[in-house]
Amino acid sequence: MTVLLGDGRGGFKAAEGSPIKIGSSARKVALGDVNRDGRLDAVVAEHNSYFLTVLLGDGRGGFSSAPGSPIKSLDGTRAHTHEIVLGDVNLDGNLDMLSTNVNDSKVSVLMGNGNGGFAPSPASPVRTSRGPYDALVLRDFDGDRTPDLAMPNIHGNKIDVMRGDGKGGFAHVAGSPFAVRERPIYAGAADVNNDGKPDLLATHDDVGLLTVLLNDGKGSFSPAASPLQTSQVGLGFDAADLNNDGNVDLAMGVMGRGNPFILFGDGKGGFREGETLKLPGENRPEYAVLADLNRDRIPDIVISNYRPGSVSVLLGRRRGR
Repeated sequence: MTVLLGDGRGGFKAAEGSPIKIGSSARKVALGDVNRDGRLDAVVAEHNSYFLTVLLGDGRGGFSSAPGSPIKSLDGTRAHTHEIVLGDVNLDGNLDMLSTNVNDSKVSVLMGNGNGGFAPSPASPVRTSRGPYDALVLRDFDGDRTPDLAMPNIHGNKIDVMRGDGKGGFAHVAGSPFAVRERPIYAGAADVNNDGKPDLLATHDDVGLLTVLLNDGKGSFSPAASPLQTSQVGLGFDAADLNNDGNVDLAMGVMGRGNPFILFGDGKGGFREGETLKLPGENRPEYAVLADLNRDRIPDIVISNYRPGSVSVLLGRRRGR
């Protein structure tokens, strides 16, 4: 795991002790305060392992293994872990941990004890549609103040939406799983039609499509004017208002070689393709995230380049309506 410390101007440098050895297939990182000491900790999932590594942060960019780490998420022999997420699913004030097990079509739910330790919930693992992939979305979709769960299922051509019971268990909402076009690969949530309810979006493997599912506020979803055809095959994305018009837009990473791009939202669930973000060299810019890196209150974009193994930082500029 590589740790890069920001300078507040969009620049980064490696923290002391970085990179931290995890294993041969370290893939995804989730950040949160798992031991309630006010410092960010990290949990790392390996692509080819059921073991999850818990690292406690010292508040200065350093990390050390938590007692009992790594933690086994599931018993099995066909490990294929694609995502990990932290959230308080049983409402006890401690962060819990969920991970996907693609080959087993299950999600592991591990309950946090507030000291950096985790143990399976009585309901774990949760059965899903075929091939739960990127990303696990923990949001309150039905307004009951309890985290719910959504994910794309790459082999099932479906989006699963599950209602949380507040105890670490999850069950499909009415109509779930929701059928979508082929091989949904990445999902996220944002209020794309300005009704105050989190909607779902998904990209698709090897095809330039964006699926938009609108939330009725009770945890059920219906398609917007989607799927939207895009000029490149999108992968990991993040959502924010990028052109200052009050509507949610998307910064989109891409599958394979190409350039990240922006989709501007219309506030009704529709999107139009906007700016293409040119990166130097031959890259595979697969995932995009948004954050204010230089403290100017404008979202900036961070791109992870699978090849050559780099991070691109693109500073946002103020736009008119």
